[in-house]
Amino acid sequence: MSTAGSAVGTGSRSQPSLAGRLRLLSVTTIVLVLVSGFGGVWAVHSSTSRVATLSRVLTPAVETHAEALHLMTDAEAGLRGFHSTGDETLLVPFARAREDVLHTLVVAEELGREAGVAADYAAPQVAAAAWLEEAHLAVGVEADSPDEAALAQSMSTFRAAHREVHDALVDRREVVRAETRTVRRLGIPALLAMTFTLVLVAAATARTTVRAVAGPLDALRSVLDRQRRGEHQARAQVSGPCEVSEVAAAVNALADESDRLRRRQDRAALLRVRTRDAARAVREPLDQDIVLRTAARVLGQLVGADRAVITHMPWATRSTASGPVHARWSADGGPLPGAPDLDRLTLRSLCSLVPDGEAMLVPTPGGEIPQAIAPLLPEPGARAVVARVGAADDSVAVVVLTVAADRNVSDDELHSVQLVCADLSRALEHSETYERQLELVDRLQELDRQKADFLSTVSHELRTPLTSIAGYTEMLREGVAGEIEPRARGMLDVVHRNVERLTRLIEDLLLLSRIEAGALRTEVADVDLTAAAEAVALALEPEARTRGLTLEVDGRDGHVRGDPGQLERVLLNLASNAVKFTPEGGSVRIEIRPSSSTGDVLLTVTDTGIGIPTQDMDKLTDRFFRASNAVDGVVPGTGLGLSIVRRVVEVHGGHMDVTSVQDEGTRVAITLPMAGPAALDEPGT
Repeated sequence: MSTAGSAVGTGSRSQPSLAGRLRLLSVTTIVLVLVSGFGGVWAVHSSTSRVATLSRVLTPAVETHAEALHLMTDAEAGLRGFHSTGDETLLVPFARAREDVLHTLVVAEELGREAGVAADYAAPQVAAAAWLEEAHLAVGVEADSPDEAALAQSMSTFRAAHREVHDALVDRREVVRAETRTVRRLGIPALLAMTFTLVLVAAATARTTVRAVAGPLDALRSVLDRQRRGEHQARAQVSGPCEVSEVAAAVNALADESDRLRRRQDRAALLRVRTRDAARAVREPLDQDIVLRTAARVLGQLVGADRAVITHMPWATRSTASGPVHARWSADGGPLPGAPDLDRLTLRSLCSLVPDGEAMLVPTPGGEIPQAIAPLLPEPGARAVVARVGAADDSVAVVVLTVAADRNVSDDELHSVQLVCADLSRALEHSETYERQLELVDRLQELDRQKADFLSTVSHELRTPLTSIAGYTEMLREGVAGEIEPRARGMLDVVHRNVERLTRLIEDLLLLSRIEAGALRTEVADVDLTAAAEAVALALEPEARTRGLTLEVDGRDGHVRGDPGQLERVLLNLASNAVKFTPEGGSVRIEIRPSSSTGDVLLTVTDTGIGIPTQDMDKLTDRFFRASNAVDGVVPGTGLGLSIVRRVVEVHGGHMDVTSVQDEGTRVAITLPMAGPAALDEPGT
């Protein structure tokens, strides 16, 4: 800015100002216009005044004076004719002359004097008056008596006096005419010459001004165009009039300021990118130790620190809090000698020094090093950026970034530290939440394992006595112990049905336990789903007939590869559910169809039962879940059937889809790969 100012001063002293040039051009033009105007006005006025003198004064004076001579001549001729003939009508000119001659001579005298003609105007007047008097006297005398010699003498005197005045007027008129011609002949060329001179001077002055201004302005425009095209280093030459020089210097100063702002914006953009990357790096890990070490590294690199120390006190406000956790980083990658661990008291002192969520540079200019910070500085004169990180769970962390004494940490960098620390606060909360979730998951998994072990153990323990009960019941029904009365046989049938029900429940529990434990063994073989469906329908036929239901099987070409026992269990669970939840008079239909387009076999079980409420559809295959209308209707069940079906179907590479309308019925569709290159192609999978 100072360079631009000195350049402006030099240009102002070395070159006339643009305002001075314009003033000179204006003054010159005005002077020449005034001179030319005055000359033209003078020429026009002079010519006009002379023409006016000629037309209004001199010419009328000559003509009026000549008219007086004409009147006198007519009067003399009339008088002679009267004396010769005695005809009084010939005295009319004489009478008119007596009335008008003297007045005419007076008017001629006035005009002549107005025109500045010096003459003896009284002589012709006196001579005319004398002749008229004598002629008047001669009119009353006999014709042969007038003194003609005396009259002739008087007329000659008048004529001579008249001639002198007339000649003076005519001479003056010719002089004025000559002057008028001279003014016209010389005034117009002089006016044209002055106008031409004015044009030349104005053109020369304008050309000089334009040359002095146009060049620097063109150069300045060229520089502005270059800057607009992106040549930010282009600068204008400070030259020309002082105003143009000042504009050029201002353009240069503006370009310098733009470069400075551009560099600052570039630094700010780079800092934003680094801040975003640092915040992302802090947010990515979930392990608390990794979060702290990553934060120490990225914060130290963000402000160009020599080393960084982060001390985290989990649950800092509680009496049962654990000890602080430390994370350290150094620019050279080495250990941090002399970096003490912060105890709870020092940590609290630092928290009271720095507001929550803010960052500050200590010591401030002219300030002292706080006692809590001094042990963290590696050497005298060093400075530190200190930030406090608070979390919603009352944990607290303090970030100390050590920088060299001559390192200037900007406000933007402090703000970036605050932003990263805000992400660090959230990351610490997430890490602690993650750790608690891991602990909870471990506990839930342990509980689930214990539950599975318990179910497996209970199932095995119940299986043995149920087998004995089933065997002895069958023996009693067959009459091994003797003839059974009808009433006792009916009781044995009830016992047998409930034993089978408990057996299926135990088998379901054992199968589910093996699936969840990953211990389910699948013996792969070709399975005819149609035959399996007919077998299941035959087993359920008595129950369906008892309930008044229609049970149908419609299947063809339903060969798949899988475990026969497991797939039969799938059919049994689906069909038994359909029979169980379908009221009297309803129907259950099992349909098996191959699909040539997809290479799958579609198995559907459709009933006209009570259906499933819409709000229960999402949980339908969860373990032990039962639809709300089944619970309300006190329909017995365990909630394991569809869960087992879904898992067995998934093990066989298939897919299950359930659609249902409450109080109208349910349709379960299962898609299994058709027999051929099987997904489960090895026994014992």
